[in-house]
Amino acid sequence: MKKISQTLTFFLITSMLILPLGGHTVSANTPMCETTSGFDYLIHYVKPGGDGNCLSWETACDLQTALSKVPDQIWAAAGVYKPTSTGDREVSFELESGVKIFGGFPPDGGGWETRDWELNLTTLSGDIGTKGDPSDNSFHVVSADRVNQLAVLDGFTITGGNADEYIVTDDPNSSGGGMYNLDSSPTLVNLNFVENTAKWGAGMYNNQSSPELTNVTFSGNVLIVGGEGAGMYNLNQSSPKLTEVTFSSNVGSYEGGGAMVNQTHSSPTLRNVSFTNNLGGGMMNDGGSNPTLTNVIFSGNSSMIGGGMFNRESSPTLSEVIFNGNSGSRGGGMYNQLSSPILINVTFSGNTVTVYPEIPSFIGDGGGMYNQRSDPALTNVTFSENTASVYGGGMYNTDISKPLLTNVTFWGNAAGTSGGGIANIPLSPSSPVNPTLINVILWGNNAPTGAGLYNTDGGTPQISYSDIQDCGGSSSWNTNCGLDGGYNIDADPLLGLLADNGGFTMTHALLEGSPAVDAGDPAACLDTDQRGVTRPQGVLCDMGAYEYEFPDELKDIFLPLILR
Repeated sequence: MKKISQTLTFFLITSMLILPLGGHTVSANTPMCETTSGFDYLIHYVKPGGDGNCLSWETACDLQTALSKVPDQIWAAAGVYKPTSTGDREVSFELESGVKIFGGFPPDGGGWETRDWELNLTTLSGDIGTKGDPSDNSFHVVSADRVNQLAVLDGFTITGGNADEYIVTDDPNSSGGGMYNLDSSPTLVNLNFVENTAKWGAGMYNNQSSPELTNVTFSGNVLIVGGEGAGMYNLNQSSPKLTEVTFSSNVGSYEGGGAMVNQTHSSPTLRNVSFTNNLGGGMMNDGGSNPTLTNVIFSGNSSMIGGGMFNRESSPTLSEVIFNGNSGSRGGGMYNQLSSPILINVTFSGNTVTVYPEIPSFIGDGGGMYNQRSDPALTNVTFSENTASVYGGGMYNTDISKPLLTNVTFWGNAAGTSGGGIANIPLSPSSPVNPTLINVILWGNNAPTGAGLYNTDGGTPQISYSDIQDCGGSSSWNTNCGLDGGYNIDADPLLGLLADNGGFTMTHALLEGSPAVDAGDPAACLDTDQRGVTRPQGVLCDMGAYEYEFPDELKDIFLPLILR
């Protein structure tokens, strides 16, 4: 399948140079490019249906022909390219180490400066048989088998792959309709994966693979019933790097099949990524998969379990992350099972859980977060206006869960039965639920019973330096609220509405005169608040996720007095 001797030869050549293509102009008719660092690099030119020698736009060849010659670069003119004309579903565009493929040139070709991948639509299509009939489409449009990061694909729309010949999870023809990667780490830039189908990884399937994706979109990819990862499926220590990537309107199964699934110690890194309106959820992490997320948005995703994110035996790290408007039956924003994720500077807002008619036992708990045998650590986190049809509008804890909450704000969350803010409900007294709350604000939440905090037998939070509504404060503590760790208050914290107060996520500001100001635990004082503002601004840190900044006219007068 591979031309090993050719690949090794060109790998040795290309590994000695990095080609600075940005702004580099190359004659459209010159087969050998200008010298860079003393080396020449060969370009092949392709057009749909081209049958020339590939050495100029006038003698352009087809993409598969160019790939068979293993040049340094391939420049592709706008149009539609198909892996084969024979109808063989197993044929795909196979990437090669050291070969850089660029789409987005005008239909008649042109120099590098004429390239515009958004204007000059260049499509790799798996629709190789009867037009519009997916049953005879390519299993994979693009594939990579043991290629390194010097394999580059840049500037294409990838569509029409249909990996529907499924037997087992790692069966190649059941996975990766858009792209199938095996033990590979290609560089993928400026790509759209649109309307591909598979049992696993309809858009992209990675097995022991860690590609690097920049400015890539996964949209409208669809799973075969019972599959996982409509956008992307990562398996067996696959840890791709995603930057400026969008997953939108992908269609998966009711549980864990939406945009991205990470299985078996797969831990991708995501920065500036969004998951929007995916059916089957935003992200599922399973089997020791611990991704790292920075500046990520989960919005409008839906799944029976974990509308935004579902963690099972996995502990991702989230920093500057938004969960907004996600829905499910358990854990509208996030569902944790045997997991200990780390959340820093995160907002859960407007997430909901309701009863699933198909599974009546899933009764709508944990509007923002659901924890089962899980110990997440939350720092500078806001729960605002999340709702549950039964228990735990903001958070639901059960079955030996011990979350740690430091500087967390709950406001405006609601539950249909109990625990508008937090519900701590063990399965039995022998499986206690013991969260720890430090510098927490729990105010303005709603439920018929336990509007803010609701505990049943064995549910015993330990609370200190916190503002908990209807608990009386440390001077007259209501033991039904849990264990009083001291310095708790029960007073309106004077919170502003959820708003953009700076930083990546939205927060509730502490207004002037708030009793939560300078009332936090000095031993638990964090370096910054949820927005990145330095703590403390006064003598002590504040309660909640927001640190109050004194008005400029008061700083010169008030701060010197309190700092004496």
